[in-house]
Formats: sequence, structure tokens, C-alpha cells
Amino acid sequence: MRRTGDQSFKSVAEEDARGLLAMVRRVPLSAKATVRPLERELTREPLLVDHAYHVRQGRKNWIEHLEAFTRWPLNAPSRLAEYAQEISVKTKLPVYSTAVLLLEAYDPGSVPSFGRIVRGGVVTTARYQVVKLWKLPAAQLLESRRPFLLPWVALCNARPAQLIEAGRRISETSSKVEPRVRAMFHSLGGLRYGKDEWRSILEEEVSMFLTREILRESPYVQDLLKEGKKEGKEKGKEEGRQEGLRLAVQQVIEVRFPSLIPEAKALNSINRASDLKQLHNDLMGARSVAAARRLLQAIPPPRSRRQAKSAVQGL
Repeated sequence: MRRTGDQSFKSVAEEDARGLLAMVRRVPLSAKATVRPLERELTREPLLVDHAYHVRQGRKNWIEHLEAFTRWPLNAPSRLAEYAQEISVKTKLPVYSTAVLLLEAYDPGSVPSFGRIVRGGVVTTARYQVVKLWKLPAAQLLESRRPFLLPWVALCNARPAQLIEAGRRISETSSKVEPRVRAMFHSLGGLRYGKDEWRSILEEEVSMFLTREILRESPYVQDLLKEGKKEGKEKGKEEGRQEGLRLAVQQVIEVRFPSLIPEAKALNSINRASDLKQLHNDLMGARSVAAARRLLQAIPPPRSRRQAKSAVQGL
């Protein structure tokens, strides 16, 4: 399994095993069940067996065993069977295995639903469930409202609007988990689409990481506006306000539309605070790079001294 997918899967498993089992449709969140990791001494080395959990629901006890794959290896069926057999022998409990396939790019198509091990007269057959994440509806993760499930929207069957919603909800998580959850979201998105395409999706379709509300409340933007007010006392109120707004507009471009940074020099030709404020609001409402580019291209070019002199003489 690729390192990025492996680390993200382990993070969810460690932080929210209950949510993980719900995501792969093994134990619904509505079920009154307890889930705890299987004791380490009962499983193989951590790098060989991904995750195993002891589930209790009423009088029922069983083991949920999960293995995640970026690519489906030819020995996966026998490997799953061997792991399930070992766990079953050690725990004396029913074992249900699930193979979680992470990436549609490596879709193996139809795969066996059981593995068999034959050692002389001993034959072991183990059935398992196969879950292809890209076929899971993103809605179930969004509805769960569990922070560590939100990054997996990037690998599920998600519409652009659902990616937007996942990003918004990640931004609303607690400050303790938000950086890790957002990093997972970026990692999984890059794993599925590649860094360049993922960045393009974010710019063209999503523009979600600084929504209008978040940007308005951004400490950085507030500092820029305060800086403008401070400069206003030294250079004149209007000029300082212009500078603060110009810096705030530049921040919008740098964060939401980084590909347009070279075109931000057009801001220097705007000399009215009201125009800068309007552009700031328009850029925060822009839904795509193309829309933002049109706003910047609509800025009139700066007039030369000769043009300015001619305009004055013509009055």
C-alpha cells in the first residue's frame, strides 16, 4: 500500500475506529456496539496486518479485520485467508475480513470474494468483503459529521459541491484536529488525482479553503486592515486605507487563486479605496479561476503622465 494511503488509513483507524467500520459498511453508526482494537499480541506485526477490532453488540462478539490496498496484489486472497485464520485461532471468535481498495486508477475489476490456503490435508477457506472507496457515496461521510471521515470524501464518489462541503466542515473542526484532518484531505486528494490536477480542481471547482466567512475572519486579513489604518495616520487616512485593502486583495488572490498571482500587479493601478473594497468582495465571491481572471482583466491600465496631463488640459 502506498505510504500516503497507509498513513491516512492508520490515522482514521487510530482516531475513529468506529467511524472507519461504518465507512466500509461493517458496523453502522446507529448500531449499539462497542469497538476496540484487538490486543497487539493476538495479531501479526503491525505492517502485516492492517487493522483488527473486537466488536461487541449485545451478546454477540466478533472480530472485524480490515486490509487496505492501493493496488490489488495477486496474493491478496490467500493473504487475507491466512490473516483471518490466524486471528480466528487465537481469539476463538468469528472473523469477518474486508479488503478496502483505495484508488479507482488501480481498479482490478472483478476480484475473488474468498481466499484458500492448502497445506497438505489442511484446507482453509476464508470469505471477505471487497469495498471500492470510489463507489461509496460521499454523502454518508458528510452526514456522519465525524472529522476524521471527512478527508475520505476525496476518494469517494463525490460531486464538486460535496468536496466544497467537506472542506467547509473541515474548517469548522476544532483547532486541535483541523490541521491533521486538512493535511489528510490534501494527501488523499493528491493521491487520487495527482498534485497538479488536485490543485486545479481546488482552484477551478472548489475554491473552498478560504470561504467568504473564513477569509473575513482571518487574523492575517484583519492584521492587514489594521496595518492600513496605522499607515493612514502616517500617510493620510485614504492612502493608508487603500494600502490595507490592496494587501487584503492580494491575500485573496494568493490563497484562493495562486495561478493569478502574476496578474495581481494590476492592483497598483487602482487608486480608490471603494474600488479595492468592491474588488475584494467580488474576488471572495468568485467561484472559479476564470471568473477571478475576468475581474482582474477588467481593471483599467494605469495612465501615463502624458495621458493624465492631457486629461487635465481637456477639462
